[in-house]
Amino acid sequence: MSLEGRGLRRGPRSFRDHVRVARWNSFRTHGDRGLAEAGNPHHRARVEYSEKTILVHLSDEDGPGWTCLAVDRETRRYAVSQGRRQMDAASDAYARLYG
Repeated sequence: MSLEGRGLRRGPRSFRDHVRVARWNSFRTHGDRGLAEAGNPHHRARVEYSEKTILVHLSDEDGPGWTCLAVDRETRRYAVSQGRRQMDAASDAYARLYG
């Protein structure tokens, strides 16, 4: 039986299909070094980098926690971590990547 026959809808087959059906919004500048969702200043994003690593910080939708993506610039290996504080998530993601 197909997914549709079970009452489940099949998702978009590609990113392009998803763009056609979903409304996408953008983050706007928030202070000197960050971005925030328009209409929800608690949902923030920040990117920082060194010669070796790129860190992408994303706050929870309501702001109480953080997700951090650490990417090695040379190999593109990555690690992801979550924490209550931005520094905790970043430190753990960095340690997972290089530890």
